[in-house]
Amino acid sequence: MKHLFILILLLSFNTLFSQEHSYLFEKSVIKENRVYKIVEYDPEDSVKFFEQYLNGYYSLYDTFGRMVESNFYVPNYLDTAWIPFETKNYFMYDSLDNKIGFIQMDQFPSPSFRKIELKSYGYNSDSVKKVALESPWETHSNFIFTEYSLNEEQKHMATDTFKINDYHKSVSYFNDSTRFADIFYNQYGLIDSIIRHDICIGAPGRHICQTRIVNTYDSKGNLVKRVVQLYQLIREKKLYSEIEYYYLQSGLLDYITTYFTSTQEKQTSKFKYYYRTI
Repeated sequence: MKHLFILILLLSFNTLFSQEHSYLFEKSVIKENRVYKIVEYDPEDSVKFFEQYLNGYYSLYDTFGRMVESNFYVPNYLDTAWIPFETKNYFMYDSLDNKIGFIQMDQFPSPSFRKIELKSYGYNSDSVKKVALESPWETHSNFIFTEYSLNEEQKHMATDTFKINDYHKSVSYFNDSTRFADIFYNQYGLIDSIIRHDICIGAPGRHICQTRIVNTYDSKGNLVKRVVQLYQLIREKKLYSEIEYYYLQSGLLDYITTYFTSTQEKQTSKFKYYYRTI
């Protein structure tokens, strides 16, 4: 079920440069490959890309395969031009893999906090205590302390699985009939394709969206390619974008291509890996 939920999460993203690598890589794959850093960049003109985005889109990982640092860029107007300013995220976990700390900081013109959130999980109860800035991005914002049920923390992740046959399962979110996914398996028990049905917001308002994922495997059952097609169903079913993920034999991503039907533009994003030696 863990791998299935990761695939469902994948359907929610359609940007070229992720600015957040956690949904692209399973912790087990990062750990097995001893990866401590991933850099995502544009291979078509990497020199120009790194001139504009000095550190690329990167993420750092601990020995357990958990992301502990990442970055993204925010466009800002400076000297009559739009300049990307780097923002960094920092994450902290407890011994049970709960994410208990999150800090986001701008790097320009000087390091300053954008967001701060700390959590404490009650191991002998179902409570969560949280402290966070009342108004993120605002100077001199107050801290707000809250406590709530662990069920409230996890209910948005809860799913219900219904087996239709050996090759088809239906997965839905509890208490949300508008969101469900059909999962289809091949003869080897691997996920062949996924069709997700959801409600999305955009012009001309709320409408049905559909996402289709198709996986391709090699003779050993290793995932080599994944195609994600995003559709909007307003008056007719219309393809919005198509994303192709290409994988290395190690299970890590090699590169991603994204095609937008509105602009007929195709872009590529490639990954560079840094490995632990000890």
